Amino acid sequence: MGLLVSWRLDALIASHEMWGTFAEVPALRIYELRRRPPSEAVHAQEFRWNGRDLELVS
Repeated sequence: MGLLVSWRLDALIASHEMWGTFAEVPALRIYELRRRPPSEAVHAQEFRWNGRDLELVS
């Protein structure tokens, strides 16, 4: 992650876990997709990392 920051690259990473909240990363958006069966709708829940704290965006 430090190399992405030092090279000033943006990245899109898909994972089954929320990660990326490292001290080397100054800012990050995480979108967690959720589905509650039996509904087929998907809800995107946004989280914001500011380099120190991860907070839920309401």
